[in-house]
Amino acid sequence: MTVEKDILKRIKPTPEEERQLQKVVEDLLERTWQLIKERGLGAEPLMVGSVAKGTFLKMPDLDLFIMFPTTTPLETVRKDALGLGEALLEAPEKRFAQHPYLRGKFEGFDTEVVPCFKVEKAGAKMSAVDRTPFHTKYVMEHLRPGQGDEIRLFKAFLKGIGIYGAEIAIEGFSGYLCEIMVLKFGTFLGVLKAAEKFDRKVRLRLDEGKFPAQGSAFMFMDPVDPDRNVAAPVSEGSFSLLIHAAGAYLSAPSERFFFPRAVEVLKEADITRILRERGTEVVGVEIAVPEVVEDIYASQISKAERALGDLLENHGFPMVKGHGFIVEVPAEGRKGKALVILETGVRELSATHIHPGPEVGHPNEKDFLDTWKDHPRKAGRPHIKDRRWAVYVKREFRRPLELIKAKLVTLNLGKQLNAEAKDSFKTLDLEALARTFPIQMSQFLDDRFPWER
Repeated sequence: MTVEKDILKRIKPTPEEERQLQKVVEDLLERTWQLIKERGLGAEPLMVGSVAKGTFLKMPDLDLFIMFPTTTPLETVRKDALGLGEALLEAPEKRFAQHPYLRGKFEGFDTEVVPCFKVEKAGAKMSAVDRTPFHTKYVMEHLRPGQGDEIRLFKAFLKGIGIYGAEIAIEGFSGYLCEIMVLKFGTFLGVLKAAEKFDRKVRLRLDEGKFPAQGSAFMFMDPVDPDRNVAAPVSEGSFSLLIHAAGAYLSAPSERFFFPRAVEVLKEADITRILRERGTEVVGVEIAVPEVVEDIYASQISKAERALGDLLENHGFPMVKGHGFIVEVPAEGRKGKALVILETGVRELSATHIHPGPEVGHPNEKDFLDTWKDHPRKAGRPHIKDRRWAVYVKREFRRPLELIKAKLVTLNLGKQLNAEAKDSFKTLDLEALARTFPIQMSQFLDDRFPWER
């Protein structure tokens, strides 16, 4: 038995599970139609996503779109769709994209109820989600026998290597992108054989047409909306990982690509020992995460990591590595917790450094000499070094944590994290990180690919 056949047995719903799912879908649509008629709404429900297309894995999410005529006022669409979702779902939670939508449970399945406009074609969309029904229709019409299973394999493969999902926290491959890649290359192995040979500029489409002159390294134009790049959310890192993982799997197929082992959680002493042996300095910043849309807080945590890394670099602490984590996800009425871990190549800077000035005879020469004549941080007289003025200056910050404590509130971390940081943040040294966050520190230290664990 091939690895793919064995994996398919583990990820594909059994005939009994498919019958159960179909019954749940029928119940959901029947209940929705009933509520629409009771409330006199000019709307209709439509199942979209992997369940509608037959490309779903075990225990899939249900995606129910509530389609309204294009003449319906936006506020009416939002109010009526949310009202339907609240009546349909157990424990509904409001989420936000371009429109608010609800996520909850229906007969044990995670279910989303999403409002959209019923437009005539994808290019006439009034909101980003309006093209989704056209995606569902396109895949259902073009899927050849057996390709549903090939898509399942590709989705499970990407999930196993950590790049399945277009959300900002992952920056990977959406379900729809997986589907059209299999349509393009025929099979799961066909996709991997093509991906293994991808160069740094890949342009794909299923129809005849042109590509934008400017764009990301990886483009796959949407067959239902030809000017849209479905691959736009895929980061360079995710794109590169697919190329490498494809080659690695084709060389040595293994179930580990689909079901990797979890990162081993190291003991506190081992974490500190490994990093002390590296001779670097590792610090952390803990900030509360407000209850906002997942993509917003994920984006701001990435922004915080970059801003803190730039702060260190600009003050003489060269960055080795940085990573942001969500330690606790924010929920209704409760803030979450974000952790940014930063590794720099310098533990402590010298007490003074040389500060270069203008060239001798430059118009700014007098200003430089006047500034540093009696400056409190001056550590020597201005002098000439080759063609330029220079002066020794006492450093304001010699250690990374001192710098972060003083300057973090001056950084732009994003609107919500800025507000949280001004209210409160915590800095942590290596010992505190190893003691308080061993899981995240173990993940930070583990540089293996998921299938290598």
